[in-house]
Amino acid sequence: MKVSGYNFHQSLQNLKRLNRVCENFYDFDTDKCNITLLEEPKHVTEKLLNKYSPLTTLKSIEFIIAFLRNVGNEERLVEIYSEHLSDLMDMRHNPQAYSKMASLAPLRQAVANKYTEYMGTIRSYSAFRNYLVLCLVTFELPLKAHQLLAIEFYKDPSAEQTLLGDIILGFSSVENTFTFYINERKKKKLVGQQVHVVKNNLVHSVFLKYISNYKLNNSLYFISASTGAELSKSNISNCVLNLTNKIMNTQLTLQQIRNLFLGSNNS
Repeated sequence: MKVSGYNFHQSLQNLKRLNRVCENFYDFDTDKCNITLLEEPKHVTEKLLNKYSPLTTLKSIEFIIAFLRNVGNEERLVEIYSEHLSDLMDMRHNPQAYSKMASLAPLRQAVANKYTEYMGTIRSYSAFRNYLVLCLVTFELPLKAHQLLAIEFYKDPSAEQTLLGDIILGFSSVENTFTFYINERKKKKLVGQQVHVVKNNLVHSVFLKYISNYKLNNSLYFISASTGAELSKSNISNCVLNLTNKIMNTQLTLQQIRNLFLGSNNS
């Protein structure tokens, strides 16, 4: 089977690797595959990590995503595997730092200590955007890299606009509130929506300054490059690594922050 982006040898190598963790996934004699064996991404990822290094697992997940796209009509699985890929990229960037912090408190204090500095002086677009991202995932919503880059921003959005993308951030000029609309889809059909109102005062203030002084009007996406171009997941992951190192001399990944956030009491 030819998979887009992979030559014959690369495809063969990856299919053999998958067969070692998902027995009878691919039949080389008939050129048939059993997609049902990939329907539990968390289980498949764990089996790969138990047998291979994080880097090899990352490459295998990249192949699975390409394979599923080649098969077609597997967008739900592609989305879930993309989340696992984002986690593995964090592990690859900073494996030695994993789980070195027991609490989110030191990071929250470090971010809060920089608030006056970032809000009171003129910063480059990229510097302020990176601080905004760190504030968001530290105090409000522990989003993953691909979710951060998917946020679409609307001022005073209509009900229809809140359903357009995967994650919509709306600002109500009447109520002076920011609200996230996280839409869940299966096979392009909307099956649910989570609504999250930003409650943290620090995050609210940083968001206000961002849309007033930094947000690019020509970009639909809330978080982008200074030119308005889309960022990559590696870009945003590295921004968090570098900024946490700068403000507290400890590199933290997005996944680390997410794990600490979800493990703390954020009611």
